[in-house]
This record gives sequence, C-alpha cells and structure tokens, in this order.
Amino acid sequence: MAAFADWANPHHPWQLVRVKLPAETCTFGVGEFTKGVTVSVRATGQALLVRLWRQFQGTSTDATEKADLGFALWERRHWAKVSAVEAYFDDLAARHGRRNPTPLKLRRLWQEYNRGRNYRADRLRQQRMKRLWTGCIEYNREPRLFHTETPLEPSYLQYSFEVLEWTPRKSDWVAEVTELDARQPWRNYWTPTKTSLKAP
Repeated sequence: MAAFADWANPHHPWQLVRVKLPAETCTFGVGEFTKGVTVSVRATGQALLVRLWRQFQGTSTDATEKADLGFALWERRHWAKVSAVEAYFDDLAARHGRRNPTPLKLRRLWQEYNRGRNYRADRLRQQRMKRLWTGCIEYNREPRLFHTETPLEPSYLQYSFEVLEWTPRKSDWVAEVTELDARQPWRNYWTPTKTSLKAP
C-alpha cells in the first residue's frame, strides 16, 4: 500500500503511463509559457490554461503547481474500493486481534492514503470543473476563455465522470494494478499515445 501511495516514484504505474503521454499540447499553444517558466497562481487566459495543463500532466515548475493532479486523474481510474479495504482490515483485526500492531499499522497507512486521495479528488474537481470547464463556455455572463475542445486535450488523462473501482486482492497493489492495466488498457488510454501517433 505504501508503494502504491508513492506516486512520485519513477517506477510507479502512474509514472509509467505519464511518460507515454505526448510531451506537448495538441489543442492549444503554450506561447511564452515554455517549460520551466513560472505561471502565477492568479493567472488567467493562456497562462492559466498552461498552468492547468502542466498539473494535469503531472508536472510542475514550482511549489504552487501541484503535480499530484495528474496522479489524481490516474487514480480516478484505479480507485481502491473503500468498503473492500475496510472489510479486509476488519477481517484482519478479527483474526489477529484489534490491538495487533500489523492491522493497526495497515489501517493507519490506508487512512493516510485515503485522506490524501480524497483531498486530491476535491482539488481535481475544483480545477477541472470550476476553472477549465467553465472557461470553455460562456458562464455567468462572461465570455469563454478557452476553445470548446480544450477539455479533450490528449496529452493528459481525461477526467472520468465516475471513478473506476477495483478491489485489491493482494498485498502488492502496484503489481496488481499493473496486471489490471494489462487486462484493461482502456483505464489509461482512450486516445493514442505518442508512440502510436508516429507515421508508418
């Protein structure tokens, strides 16, 4: 579980997906906001769009850009089912005793991960719905800021309307998710990756 929560590890399944995504935008230009250029948290227009794009891609140039929003997009497609995990911990506690250190430690790890996951999901919803999607329509008598197709940018994972749950059955969640992705590749790719975009 700890390895699954360590999304910054270059061997994490999310990072292996992230490096396969196109490194450049496909539906809009970045203008002067090239890699490494800091974008203000109060940015609007193209600067805001680039800032959001970086975060949805899982990259950041400074402490105010949250690279974990890219992980949050991936996480929505690999949502460990809360009831199944809680039932597993209840079963462990019943077999080994409620004060056994192993189930207690695992439950604390889960609670920490789940709290972080919920926080990321809330922030992702705010950024996608309140900033990106409303920027693509006329909203509150304000003109749209971005092109209508911007939310479909293929260089980051798309926001699934529902979380795609899975039930962990092994202690090694990373290996299990890797197997799951091999069986269900649509969890990560609904558009072609940069390797499949090359001309024959």
